[in-house]
This record gives sequence, C-alpha cells and structure tokens, in this order.
Amino acid sequence: LSLPGEARRIHAATSSAGLFVSYLILNAGYAPTALHVDLSKTDDIERSLMINAQSASLLASLYGADMQNHVATTTRTNQVSSSTNSGPTTPRILFVSSVTGSAPGLVGAANYGATKAYLSSLARALTIEMEPMGIEVTLLHPGATRTNFAKAGGMEDASCWDLPLMSMDPDDVADRGVKAMFRGAKEYIPGILNMNYVRVFGPIFPTRFALKFAAFFWAPLPDTLKIFSSKREESSDVCTETKKKESSENKLGGSQDIPSIVFSTLQNRLLSIEHV
Repeated sequence: LSLPGEARRIHAATSSAGLFVSYLILNAGYAPTALHVDLSKTDDIERSLMINAQSASLLASLYGADMQNHVATTTRTNQVSSSTNSGPTTPRILFVSSVTGSAPGLVGAANYGATKAYLSSLARALTIEMEPMGIEVTLLHPGATRTNFAKAGGMEDASCWDLPLMSMDPDDVADRGVKAMFRGAKEYIPGILNMNYVRVFGPIFPTRFALKFAAFFWAPLPDTLKIFSSKREESSDVCTETKKKESSENKLGGSQDIPSIVFSTLQNRLLSIEHV
C-alpha cells in the first residue's frame, strides 16, 4: 500500500475473483520518527502519506461503492432489511486511526500525526455519509500498542513504552476494536488513559501545551525533559543525569504505537465473532 496503484490493484483482484468484502478493516500504518526536515532525505513522507492516508481513503471509496451497490441490490430483492446496523449482513468499515490524530500535532513525527488527523476526519464524515447507504463506519483510536510498529518507525525509545499503563496488548486492542465495529459504534477509544487523553485532557489543554504533552510520550525520556524546558541549556544537567539513570535500568521492550493491530490478529478476531 506504499506504492501508487496498489490499492486499486487489490480491489481489482478481489473483484475479479468474485469476492464481496463485507467487512473492511483499514489498519495499515507507518510512523517515521524524525525531524520533518530530515524526512525528505528518504521516501518516508511519500510512504507515510500513501499508506496512512491515500490508500486508506481510496480503499474506503472503492469497497464502499461495492457495499452501497450490494445493499441496494439485496434491498430491492427483499433479501435483507434496508435499515442500518441490521446485524451480520450489514457491511462495515473499521478505520484504525490513533490517539495522535486527536492532538493538534505530533512533535517528532509531524507527518504521521497529520495523516492520522486526516484519517480521523475522513472516518467521522463517513459515519454520516455512508449511514443512509446501509454501511456502518467505526473509527478506532488506539494508543501505544505492543507490536513491531515502533521498530519500523524508529521510535522504540519513546517514553510511552517506559511509563506504566501506557501501552496495550495488540490482542486486547484488536478484540475491543472488532467488537466495537460489530456493535455499530461510531468511535471507540480502547484504554482508560487513551480515553482521558482524547476526551478530557486534550480538549482543555492550550494548543502549545497539548503539543508538548503529546511530544512527551513520543520522545525518549531525556529529550522529553528538555521539551518542557524553555531553555535547553538550563536542563542539560538534568537530562544527563536522567540518561545515566536510564542506562542502568531495564527497559520494557519495544512495541508499537497507534494503528499497529496486525492483520492476522484482526482476522482471528473476526473469525471468532458469530455469523462471520
């Protein structure tokens, strides 16, 4: 999905095989972590935009059109009810966004945060737009999730992996997300800390503080301490001592952030739901 034309190729392949996709889960994500001025040295900007935003939007449109036609056809032949959320026959789309999509921006991964804000905005609009078509759309906001996502994005040292209760098991996130989709939930945020961040703290923080707050959890602990100081040089001694302390402690181990619910896990969850 990082290459132009791949989303259309996937749709063409399922169509030519005669497959109707009843449940579409858009969970692919890529989060290159670096200063934005450094991302242009590679193809990270193009890749993250293609994976996180363009491919997800295109797949939702392509398969959404198929779902619309399917509902219209089956309704005309009286095979299913035309009402939404009618049960296992209702086509459903699950957008796996991120809690970072609710932040005003993500310092240290600005491009990634922007793509997740785009995805969240798109999904919210489609919950209304696709409802009259008989299609249920759910937006999932995961937080730090322990998969290989962090390693792929170069943010294994982020503070969110070292702080207690910050990261979640991917099986748990996938299970909650799929169940929310089948309930017909418009939005779902797994985890009490993630819920508080998106619904409580985020909306009341001044923008600049909210930016630094999000950066706190994305950056390694020494850099995090610097972020909250107006003068880096004044905090250098504190950061040096923190780094020494870090090196002597055991880390929790790398994992993922936001939308990294692996497809196999999601597939297993789907198969475990009755009528699927």
